[in-house]
Amino acid sequence: KSLHRVRPCVASGFGKYKKMSQSAFEQAVEDFFGYMDRNGDGLVTIREAKDVMRVALIGVLGKDEKVDTKKLEDDVDRQVKLLLSKADFDHDKKISLEEFQTYYSTMVKRGMEPEVLMLDIKKATDVLKAHKFEKSPSQHKKEPKLPESAGLCIVRLAKKSLSQGNIAGRLKLFHTLMLNKGCRVRVSGSLRGMPAEKTFRMSCELKGQAKSMGDFYSDINGSAEVNLDVELPEDTQVKTLAKENCVTIVDAKSGKLVSNVQVLELHK
Repeated sequence: KSLHRVRPCVASGFGKYKKMSQSAFEQAVEDFFGYMDRNGDGLVTIREAKDVMRVALIGVLGKDEKVDTKKLEDDVDRQVKLLLSKADFDHDKKISLEEFQTYYSTMVKRGMEPEVLMLDIKKATDVLKAHKFEKSPSQHKKEPKLPESAGLCIVRLAKKSLSQGNIAGRLKLFHTLMLNKGCRVRVSGSLRGMPAEKTFRMSCELKGQAKSMGDFYSDINGSAEVNLDVELPEDTQVKTLAKENCVTIVDAKSGKLVSNVQVLELHK
């Protein structure tokens, strides 16, 4: 038994469940997300998921049951990993409301009964309420769809020319305008043939100044998983990042150039 048993929501399974409206079920899922999103920023982090999962598991044991702390934390870790594997569709180690709703929707489409899911949600939220958890007040306001551009980053081991050097890999890049000033740039993918067991920093040069986009690491085989997320100035577009030698990868310790990054604008 665990909080993970409370599974997500939706539409295509509601034809035969006339006693319960689709909107009521969706609202229950949204409210449940509110208890998990502790700071109300619209995302459930690993830490927030663990806090909720821990309380839920203790609630299953009951007040009189002695808690084995190590076993509890192992169970919490296992259940949170399972939840992320099912609901973190963009693999950013956070769960948005949309992902949470899609997760429940998938369960209904696979044959889970909405009435059973709603009952599980109620049990979970009752446990959280009993432990003084409150639903975050500021969330679930639907934000307008923000303009997004996508690019492909071709990473070559450093040579004098951008067209020289072996290709270490190709990374996906997404550029999204923010509601406040600035934009969000996300870069993800895998590299190989990098110097082994090193820390690297990806940077871009904007108006003559280097701006760090984040660090990543290589393993003993020279392979590296890149998953960077950074806010850049408002006027930074994919076409700006696509300028020759604008984006580079350096050794984070020595500052030595390791790779040139060629950004290709794909679509908006």
